[in-house]
Formats: sequence, structure tokens, C-alpha cells
Amino acid sequence: GGGGGGGGGGESEASATGSLALRWATLHTHGRAPAARARPNLVALDELLFLICGVSDGRPLNTVELLDTRTLTWSHPVVEGMPPTPRMGATATRVGTDVCIFGGSDGKGSLADLHVMTCVSWSTPKWRGDKPKPRVGHTLTAVGARMWMLGGASQGVAHNDLYVLDPATQAWSKPHMYGTCPEALVGHSTTLVGCELFIWGGGDGKAVRHDLHVVDTIHKTWSAPVAAGQPPNARLGHSAVAERSKLLLFGGYGARQYWNELVVLETGSMAWHRPHTSGRPPLACVLHSATMVAGRMVVCGGCLDERPIDQLLELDIPSFTWTVLGQSTWRGERPRARFGHGAAAIGSRLFLFGGTIGVSADGHLKKTFGDAYGGYRGGATNDLAVIDLAQQTYSQPHYVGPKPPPSYRVGMQAVGGKLFVWGGVGASAHATLLDTGLAAAVSREEMSAAAAAGGTAAAGGAPDAGGAPDAGGAPAAGAPDAGAPRGLVDRASAMQRSLHTHEAAEGKGLHPSKAPALIGMLQELGLNKYSRLLLHQEIDVESLLEMGEQDLRDIGIHAVGARRKLAVAIHRERLRMQGRDEAASRGDERGEETLAVGGSAAGF
Repeated sequence: GGGGGGGGGGESEASATGSLALRWATLHTHGRAPAARARPNLVALDELLFLICGVSDGRPLNTVELLDTRTLTWSHPVVEGMPPTPRMGATATRVGTDVCIFGGSDGKGSLADLHVMTCVSWSTPKWRGDKPKPRVGHTLTAVGARMWMLGGASQGVAHNDLYVLDPATQAWSKPHMYGTCPEALVGHSTTLVGCELFIWGGGDGKAVRHDLHVVDTIHKTWSAPVAAGQPPNARLGHSAVAERSKLLLFGGYGARQYWNELVVLETGSMAWHRPHTSGRPPLACVLHSATMVAGRMVVCGGCLDERPIDQLLELDIPSFTWTVLGQSTWRGERPRARFGHGAAAIGSRLFLFGGTIGVSADGHLKKTFGDAYGGYRGGATNDLAVIDLAQQTYSQPHYVGPKPPPSYRVGMQAVGGKLFVWGGVGASAHATLLDTGLAAAVSREEMSAAAAAGGTAAAGGAPDAGGAPDAGGAPAAGAPDAGAPRGLVDRASAMQRSLHTHEAAEGKGLHPSKAPALIGMLQELGLNKYSRLLLHQEIDVESLLEMGEQDLRDIGIHAVGARRKLAVAIHRERLRMQGRDEAASRGDERGEETLAVGGSAAGF
């Protein structure tokens, strides 16, 4: 009986395992193997195995050893920061791209401290969804935790399409938009102010433009607001950044000349002006970068007369004062002069990727988009440089993993402690991300800045890119946690950003469910440029139909023709609704008469 029971158990185990076959083998590794030890931690991060802590010859360890399972090679990575004290028997767990270590024993007693090791590396996730074609001259803009990509050109064809990349779900999507989008755009600028993307300038290969368009990322609408004052001359290859409600536009090429003027759009009052600046401004240039770093606009590099410029300046916005950076007191090797590079800020650090040093022209882009867009693929690079404005240092950090290929005119954005790079001349069709491991530092800096500012932004001001409303919606349940945020530190930073997100989303206009009807009505009337004005004042179709001409003037529709056109449309819609109500009323009366004589409604 006992033997039968045992046999039955064996059959059960065999059926449970099915065709699963297991086999032990001894791996022969390369490189200098770690010291023999007991009670270590072994944690897997994709194809990498980390051997952490343990005890060797009675001595607790705090070392980190790395085995690359693809090559079976051991290495001893350099880990920045303060390591945990030597210990054995701790627990180690992977959370996203972080390894969390808790407790253990140092040989004298038990420990209760928690440490986090972040794996900083390049990676190219397998992005899904409706992917855009590879292109150049596009823009990539962070809105919350997602990237909005607009325009650009591929194979000599200019585009005006809009895509959204969601790192959390590793998917591209093409949102359904309302309103009229601009003509094809290449070399334009896209800047986030609050929950809106302000798009200015650029060209389509035939003409250079000075049009202003706005994308409302909450209501998914295009509009073309009219701004007072003198706009900048038509140009492309310029830069634009936002500081609260100010949009600052600099440089570019147009009207057969390079520009170095600074033009400001006050997005609250929708008015252009040219502020008086002091200090030596940057040289006139195109394909430079302008980035907000710790409240200052930093201009780097650029091209003048088809030659790269070695320039690094900052603009103090309250006083509009230019200052040259990178004097002899700065430490480290200064990055090479370049243009067409990507630039993004993480805390007080400015990251530069790629670009070209302009060694030789390939001619393709010059033929397609004009002299200012001469191709310099031969001088393209894929190096990464960091300019730390707080420490006044230059560095060229080395990160493991496959870097993007040498490319220029790339799109680059930072979310938390991660950099996203996509597109450009020489680039692949895949978006690449770099986990810099700086999310914790960014979170501390953001919280310190918020505390110094009283915790809230001024009314009408724009949150930074990380705090903008995340218009793409929440990720689907069960979605892979593989983009930004991925690690434990990133999640803490994302939680801080989400608080700003909800604050910024309050009072941002009409509920999205009511927007399509209003936008459709304005489009039919050819008055789409007023959609932004009405949405921000929370005016839906029902509210609009209650307005008279004076009401329309009061909300900001000053053009007589537009007011008259809207007033006529409102009058006609009222008449239509009145006729419908009267018809419905007559139908009710007839129904009551039918019931009174015992008939049926179908008898009429």
C-alpha cells in the first residue's frame, strides 16, 4: 500500500512537470572570478547577474561583481556613491532597474538599513504600436511621462503628423486630434507651456514660415491663436524654451541670414515683444540648443556659415542678462564644438548627445531644405557629454549598453533620471533610453526648489516638463513597467511629479468630453483659432448658445467679423432648437389625444 502510494505520488509529479527536463551543468567563465564566499546575494537584471556582499574567510564583504551571461565574463564594475557597510545574509531584490538591499549581519549584530543600487545603462526597448517613420528635423517634447513627437522629414518628404511615445507601456500611438493642423513642418520648435504645446516656425522644403500653432494636450485640439505685437521673422533651426508663461525664442536661419535675436511670447496675454538684454549675447546661429537648466536658459553650440561654434552661455530671465560660461576655472574636458545635437537637463546637469562637428557635407539635406541645412553625416558623433552648472565641471561619463549610432539633428528629452533619444540623420528607427541613475538627485532638487518657492507655482505659470499634465492617460493595468518610471527611485520621483500633475490639471478649461462638439462647431464656421480661448474659459456649446454679441466681446473675441459670424450661428441654432422643441411638443399633444380615444401612435 505504501509503495503504491509512493508510485502514485511519482506519477502525479511526472504529470505535473509534463515534458519539462532539467539538467545541471558547470559554466566555464572568463575574466577574474570573484573570491569564494558564503551567504551572498545573486540578482538578475536582464542578461546581467550581480553578485553582492557575502562573507569570505570570515570577513563580511560589500563588493559588487558582475557576470554578463551573454559572454560569461566576470567584471568588477565601479559603483558611484556610498556603498552599504560590509555584510552577509542580506536580502537583495530587483525593482525595475534598481537593486534594493536590506538588512543582513556584519558579524557583530543584525542590520536594518536599506540601500538602492541603480543600474545606469543605455537600452533600446522593443517599442510596440503605431510607430512613426525614421526622420530628421522633428521635435520630441516631454508632456508628463510621455513624449510627443511632431513633424520632421523622411526620404525628402516633410510631415505634419503627431505621435505619442509612452515609455511605461513601451508603445507608440497616434492620438485622434481635433482642429486643423499646420502644413508639413521641419526645423520648427515645440515648447510645453502648462498643458499646451506651442509650435512656431519651420518649413516644408518650399517655404519657411512664422506661423504659431497650439496643441492642447488635454483636449487633443489644434488651434492657431492670433498674437499681438511683431512676431519673429520666418525661420527654421531656431530654439524655444518656456519659463512659466513666457516662451523665449532664439536664433535660427531665415530670410537668407542667421539670427541671434531674443523674442518673447507672453502666452497669457498672447503678445510678442523683444526685451532689452545686457551682456554679450550668443553668436547668430542655427541648429544650436537652448535648454532650461535650474531656471536659466543655456545656449550651447550651433552653426554659423556651415561651421560649428564653440559657445556656452546662459540667460538670466528676470534680468535678461547674458553670461558666458565655461571659463578657465571650470574643471574637466570641454565638449567639442557641435551643432544639431540633442540637449536635455537633469537637475543642474546639461546632457549633450550626438550632433556633428561639420567635417564634410553629404549634400542631401542641403538639396532638400536649403543652404542652412547642409548635411554633415560624415562628422556625426554619438558621444555623451555632461555640463554641470552647479559644480562647474565637464565630463564624458561612460554608460554600458548599446548607444544610439552617430547621428545629428536628433530629438532628445529627459523624464526623471532618464534620457530619451530618437530620430536624426544616421539614427535607427528605434527610440533609445539612458537611465542615468540621477532620479534621486533630481527628486531632492525638485523638492528643495518647491520648498524654497513655497511649494506652488504662480498663477498662470507653467510647470516644468516633469510636472506638466500627463495628457496621455493612465497606463493600462498590467502594462510592463519598463520605461520611465522603472526603478524604485524613479517611482518616488514620479509620485512627486504626479502631485504637480493634479495641481496643474485643475482649472485647465473645459472637460475633455465636451470639447469635440465645441471644436466641431467652430471648425464649420472657420473660427478654429478661437477654440483655445473658449476651452480655457470652460465655455461649451450650451454656454455659447446663451451668449450675445457683448458677451462674445467680453470673453475676448474682439474682431467684429468673428463676433457677427458667431452671433448669426448662435441665432440659427436657437431657431433650430426652438423648432425641434415645438415639434416634440406637438408630438406629445398628439400622443395624449391618441391615448384618450384608445388608438395607437402607429395609426397616424
